[in-house]
Amino acid sequence: MAPLSFLSYLILLSSGKSASGFTSNPGCNGHCRPVLKSASTQLFGITEWRDLPSGMTYNGDEHDEAADTLKYGTSARRVPVMQISPDEIVLPGEKKYVQFHSDDELRLFQRALDRNHGIFAMGAIIGEDEDGDDIMMSKIQLMEIKEYNMDLGGNFGIFCTAQAVGRATLFAVLNDKLGTSVDGLNVIAEPLIAICEEHFDHQESYYSMEDANEMAKGVLEIVANLSNKEEECTKKGRNNVHDGKIIHGVDNEGEDCDDFEDTRKDRFAQAFFDSLESDSHGYISNSPTGDGMLSWKEMNAISWGAFCTSLNPSEDETYRLHALDQDRITDRLKLATYWLSDVVQEVEQESNLR
Repeated sequence: MAPLSFLSYLILLSSGKSASGFTSNPGCNGHCRPVLKSASTQLFGITEWRDLPSGMTYNGDEHDEAADTLKYGTSARRVPVMQISPDEIVLPGEKKYVQFHSDDELRLFQRALDRNHGIFAMGAIIGEDEDGDDIMMSKIQLMEIKEYNMDLGGNFGIFCTAQAVGRATLFAVLNDKLGTSVDGLNVIAEPLIAICEEHFDHQESYYSMEDANEMAKGVLEIVANLSNKEEECTKKGRNNVHDGKIIHGVDNEGEDCDDFEDTRKDRFAQAFFDSLESDSHGYISNSPTGDGMLSWKEMNAISWGAFCTSLNPSEDETYRLHALDQDRITDRLKLATYWLSDVVQEVEQESNLR
């Protein structure tokens, strides 16, 4: 399939996209139907977070702001941060369904709503230092709370839909910050706080817009080709004994196995539009003049969407971490091209063995 045809396919799919966050939340086990609260208001989200004072004060400590500004610059911001494992990272545009359950998690959620316009961060722990303390990746993901439910009661905690809306460079993590309750007697631990600066892509210094377009269209072509090959491989498997369960499209219970399964193209389409929706980095949304030219905004979405196409993204942890650390659209497009080309070969080899 030609890349522009695939792009047309994406545009057609854009109509009718829904934003429901809890239809398949594994935490609900398919039984609860939470009433969602939308957190979106005029004074909510990444734009408002950017307008917070540098080193926004916590617990009335007026020295925090001045100290952060002197040490890290006027663009430094504080944000509650959740520690995650590398295989749990979320790339720009992706949505994550989170259950805030422990005391620390609930404090983080409340801090994000009360003092950070719904923004919190996720930081991947990539090792330990000599003292045995966790080392957090230098790039952290900024998450915006989109919907949440506090009405479940019992021990369920809070279910939340959050979307990755940007990246930040980590300066420091504060894990010994303490506050006091209103009566001044009960000491309450603060959530983990990151001092960070929002990180934007660097300006392209070597490749032209035309070069970047060729790379982006090449990625679209590889994704479409890979998706088609995977579908063919799946059909072959359905017509042969596979893992002792499927024979000629019928499982051992006699049930039809041809239920709809989303393809890599479908998953890419979802990731592409989620990235377009969440992008707030100032890319021009309208395509430039010229036949078949993609805008920087569209190429940015392609460069992230390429790493969100697997059924189980955690299996692509290494490439997703590298993508998160890249500073240019073209760097991500090149990485996606090399990686997905290898995946195509792996699928072809698997198909030939069937």
